[in-house]
Amino acid sequence: SIKVEWVDPNSGTTDYVIYRQDTPISIESLPAPLAIVPSSAREYIDDTVVRNKLYHYVVASRKGADIAYTPNKPIAYMPYTGPGPQDIKRGDWGFGYFGRMPVSELFTAQELKLGIGLTAGIEIAAASAADAVWLKFVHKGKIIFVPSCIFYNTITWEQLYKAGLLFGAIPSSDWPDYPKTTWGIIPQNKILTRYNGDHSFIVRTPSSRVATNITGTSIPDYVGGEFDTILAYAHLTRSSPDTQGYKQVDDLSNGHYNYSCDISSSASCIYRGNNGGSIDTVGYAGVTSQGTAFYGWRPLLELIF
Repeated sequence: SIKVEWVDPNSGTTDYVIYRQDTPISIESLPAPLAIVPSSAREYIDDTVVRNKLYHYVVASRKGADIAYTPNKPIAYMPYTGPGPQDIKRGDWGFGYFGRMPVSELFTAQELKLGIGLTAGIEIAAASAADAVWLKFVHKGKIIFVPSCIFYNTITWEQLYKAGLLFGAIPSSDWPDYPKTTWGIIPQNKILTRYNGDHSFIVRTPSSRVATNITGTSIPDYVGGEFDTILAYAHLTRSSPDTQGYKQVDDLSNGHYNYSCDISSSASCIYRGNNGGSIDTVGYAGVTSQGTAFYGWRPLLELIF
């Protein structure tokens, strides 16, 4: 079950209407009420939820013809969130940060490369350093692990695509056209297991945009993508405007350019971050030509429930 709680400083409230939806709720287009509770209530127990699924709640306070609405509240019933910390340190179930865990508790760079059968790329020294860690997040109901640095450089976007490590479970119809028409539709749903098979993860690449098939290059195109939402708030500096209103969750330094799974033009991929600058700085690199020490892959692991 999920407990929905609220505070109402007003007096004379007639009752409260609880709304629930899988996606953020618009006041202009409300779903059917989930429940109506008396004015004395300040919480509601929703026992109709499904495990490991994100819901959005809005509570309406009714006083005659006057109605006041709470903001959307994302809540999920996730009694277990996989390896590592179990309590959200900052944020909520829409975007929350659980904290750090040593790479040895999940996958080291060597273990990951061996497990997925990747032959391209050179492991960077930072990936095996003592302070290398995995960062654990929840983002739009998904439990996500991202390392504190890129794992391998001297690797190209093309090599990652051909190894099935870019798009995860995103349907092929949502991929940009360039890889599909150039190299064919190569399965991307690479899965890796750990802990005697108790945990499985989709191994993929963070996205710079909400929709990977968008090719625009203006700031609004990047709002809400995984680099913009997850990684930018875990680093000391960011260059793009803070459109999400989140607080910084960690204080990582920046270093190296990170590939994302997005194409910006017919033959260019997007990279994020730079050496000594902001993690969410946007740049563009040739899909097949960039395989240098300056460009690398920061893998993203998505927990399979």
